[in-house]
Order: sequence, then C-alpha cells, then structure tokens
Amino acid sequence: MIHIHCFLDCLAAIIKPKVNPNPLYFGSWDTPFAVTEQNKLTYYSTHLSSEKDRKKFETIYQGRVIEVYDHEMTKEENYEHIIRDLALLPSDWHMVVQIDLFYIPYESKTYQKKHQPHFVIIRDDKNGVHVHDPSLGFEGSLEEQIIHDAIAQNAFGAAYIMDTSDIVNPTKDNILSWIMPTLQADQHSLTHKVLEMIEQIQHGRDGMELKSLPIYFGDLGILAKWKKSYIPAFQYFQTDNSEHYITKVNELTSKWNGFAFQAIRASVTNNTSSLEHLKQLVHDIEQREHNIKSDLISCIEQWKVTYE
Repeated sequence: MIHIHCFLDCLAAIIKPKVNPNPLYFGSWDTPFAVTEQNKLTYYSTHLSSEKDRKKFETIYQGRVIEVYDHEMTKEENYEHIIRDLALLPSDWHMVVQIDLFYIPYESKTYQKKHQPHFVIIRDDKNGVHVHDPSLGFEGSLEEQIIHDAIAQNAFGAAYIMDTSDIVNPTKDNILSWIMPTLQADQHSLTHKVLEMIEQIQHGRDGMELKSLPIYFGDLGILAKWKKSYIPAFQYFQTDNSEHYITKVNELTSKWNGFAFQAIRASVTNNTSSLEHLKQLVHDIEQREHNIKSDLISCIEQWKVTYE
C-alpha cells in the first residue's frame, strides 16, 4: 500500500481489513499548508489541523473519529489522559496520536536531530506502548518514556480515537460529493504560492532573499508527496489502465523534487536570473497537474457510467 500522508496512512491501515481505504486520500492533493513568519512553506502549524480529514472519514465511511486532545490542558495532562484512554479502548476502537519524531529512535533521519510532528497508531502493551507507523514502516513496542517524551514534548499536539465498529463501504454519492469539488481546473494552491514567493524575492518584498530558498522550500518534499494521493484515486476509478496514470503522477512528484534541487542550486550561485527558470519549472508542474486532474475527471465520468 502506498504511503502518502501520515494521518491518512494511519486511518487507512486501520480500516483496510474492512473496507477499501483509497477514498480516504481523495482531495489530499490540495491539503492545506502554511507559511511561517520566516516565510517557510510548511505542512504543520498551529493554524492547521486534521479536522477536514476527520470529516472526510465520517462522511465517506460513516464511522467516527473523536478528538481527545484538549488544548486547554497541559501537555502532561493530555499525555496522562491519552494513556488512560488507551487502556480502556474496545477492540474496534483505535487511537491515532501526533508525536514528535525527534524522540523516536526508529526514524534515524530525525532522531535527536530534527523536530517533526508525525501521526502513528498506538495501543496498550504490557512491554510499553505498541506503535504502528504505516508511513515509516515500523511496528513494535517502545518504552513508555519514549512515547511520553514524543507526545508531551511535541510543540503541537493531537490525538484521536477512531470507532470502526460500524463503518461501511462508501456510496457513489458520498464519493462524488467529496471528490468533485477538489478537481477544479484552477485549484493549484501550492504552485500559486510558490510562484508568489519567487516573485517576492524578485521584487525584494518582505525581506525574502535568494540565498534563503532552501529554507523557504525545505518542506516541499513532503508537500509534493501529497500529490501521490492521485494514485489511489486512479486505482479506484480506473482499475484497468491505472499504471499509465500512476506514471504521470510519479513524474509530477519528481518534477517537484527537481524544482527543490534547482532552488538549492540557485541559492548557491546567487544568480537572480535563475528565478525566471524556477518560475518556468513551476508553470510546467502546474500544467502537468492540470492534465492529471482532467484525466481523473474523465476516469470518474467513465466510472459513473459503469457503476450505474
């Protein structure tokens, strides 16, 4: 199973034994992002939440995802609350929590190096806390102190209890009502923001500098990975020829990675003329995604006829 978005990957892993998880990813190609005070594009912020994805799950699968993290409480109080609830969960209920990967030893890229929020599935375990991390491919028990630090020291914080006892496969109407609004031809929030930021540098606005491009676009790899959510959509609506479309989606994400590399190169050479080249790369990326959306709409239209 492809891994795209840590929160949705957790939900997908939980429901996969009962229903098709692909619709969970519909629309995630335009998941909201934020820009920090330092002009950095980021996938996490106090202004962002998983509320939209929670509603998506409840709408499509008729299940329940209950937020149990209370931002009015201290982080220590939230941790104690989470551990207490964990011990009481029925078998068809699951807990998904946000941790800071800085404290998690199985992820060497961030362990004791970089603070990065991330979602995992946890359950009670006599040897500590059982952790299932579908995005990073880990499942096993960790000492409770590790989980304590990863939750209580996380700068953000989130936790959800998921009830899968009565989930159902999505209906045609539920799927269409969710996916179609996400396929508007001019809905390209990421490319629009990146172009705006490049133009800010060109015109010397908001203190933005060419040499800081690697900082501004440091999270582009994660944001670009969300574009892979087109893949489960094509697999759902076009089962016979999905490989052709999957290749186009992979090329799209590769183009974003190529752009990030060119941005680093431009910052090193400090050549302002390279900004026009970067803008052209972004225009090309936007056209590719526009074509992918058009292809997906065509597949959906064919699926509607077959479904009926």
